Amino acid sequence: MVPTIHRAKPSDVEQLSYVCSRTFIDTYGQSLGSHQAAMAREYVKETFSIDALRRELAAESGETWIAVVDTTIAGYVKIGDDHPPEVVAPKNLINLDRLYVLKEHHGAGLGRLLLATAESRAKERGAGGIWLGVWEENAAAIAFYARHGYTKVGRRTWEYVRDGIQYRDFDDIMVKAIQR
Repeated sequence: MVPTIHRAKPSDVEQLSYVCSRTFIDTYGQSLGSHQAAMAREYVKETFSIDALRRELAAESGETWIAVVDTTIAGYVKIGDDHPPEVVAPKNLINLDRLYVLKEHHGAGLGRLLLATAESRAKERGAGGIWLGVWEENAAAIAFYARHGYTKVGRRTWEYVRDGIQYRDFDDIMVKAIQR
């Protein structure tokens, strides 16, 4: 079946919540200790709840696009107007906030299609390019972005605090200029 890509709608939010949660845990869960895994589950509940995703979809500053195979969401990309870190120049860039594909659809080209959608939308919005943060230990994602023309320009700290306990890791910052 040929996948379709369309902007997420409120009617997609329940299935999107499942896909967001599952892909996050699949990506990061294996590398976490038990305490960190509990924090990751809390992060998932807060960030990918149905209510949180409804608010995201309603926000004018961001866009979420989904890849649908048959009738099931198989992946998604979220872009927004978040300001890039200081290591990024120029500043007229769109942030690729998230791009995830369910494991069973890896290798089917959905990531490439979602990335192309993000780049097309950035161009339509008048951005000079895209910046993103990718977990420094996610070698597969870093290689994927590099294959598609993204260059590492620096690093930033990613933090999550819950009940006074802090989790910290590091993201590589990558950038790609887009020809308008």
